[in-house]
Amino acid sequence: MLSQEVKESLKKIVQGRLLFNESMKNHTSLRIGGPAEVLVVPKDETDLVNLLLFASNESIKTTIIGAGTKLLVSDDGVRGIVIKISNCLSGLTISGCEVDVGAGYNLGKLSRYVGKIGLSGLEFAVGIPGTIGGGVVMNAGAHGFSFSDVIASVRTISFSGVRNDFSLDELGFGYRQSIFQGDELIVLSARLTLKVDDIHVISKKMDVNLKWRKENQPLDLPNVGSIFVNPTGKVAGKLIDEAGLKGYMIGDAQVSEKRCNFIVNKGNATARDVKRLISYIKERVYEKFQISLECEVRFI
Repeated sequence: MLSQEVKESLKKIVQGRLLFNESMKNHTSLRIGGPAEVLVVPKDETDLVNLLLFASNESIKTTIIGAGTKLLVSDDGVRGIVIKISNCLSGLTISGCEVDVGAGYNLGKLSRYVGKIGLSGLEFAVGIPGTIGGGVVMNAGAHGFSFSDVIASVRTISFSGVRNDFSLDELGFGYRQSIFQGDELIVLSARLTLKVDDIHVISKKMDVNLKWRKENQPLDLPNVGSIFVNPTGKVAGKLIDEAGLKGYMIGDAQVSEKRCNFIVNKGNATARDVKRLISYIKERVYEKFQISLECEVRFI
């Protein structure tokens, strides 16, 4: 537990939003999670750096989140400081086909914006609800494309305040993988390289992608997107369906009847419900197919 002295110091240091005992249900797409001891949305990069240095000096556990779209947060909450990058670090600079964008910028918003000025390459991301930072960390993708197709470089900061730049060949991109999944570095911004194309062609691709998303994903219920990585040569959702788990529920957590690689919150699901359901899915799929599903959701 943070002392009152530390809390008072945070009030003096933080320039952005500072919330105590803030329910993480308000900050995750699954609408699940107990209270964060402290949640901060920094005003800007300087505010973030000052907060990181303070936390490092005081040996306070610090957790970084984006838009909360790939998170399952414990029902018991999160100790220490949770720093939310979404809604800050949202700078955007475009020069020709080069796009420099902050980690907190919304993926879908950026996709639509660059599309309207004739820059192609992010059509796949138009329906992804996360942030640039989360997209980099997860090497987010859809419709056969992913972030590794457009990233040129990434700017980062360590929890002790050291900044560094990484070129594409240093990012360790793989299928839903990057070097940033070890929770040692925080993505500050990314440089993307896009291509010039006809605005109407770009718009049509986005419309097709959004239509597919609407028809194939349970957008009407809280979820975190795909739960499992597709095994090599297989489709996770199909394996789950063929294991007879479509619609299966534990508590208020349900295998989506619309897309089996999604777990939805039917109302009052807990993190425990979701974790139990994930474990059960993995067990059933392995029993039937001898395939071990890999979860792509981050647990806090």
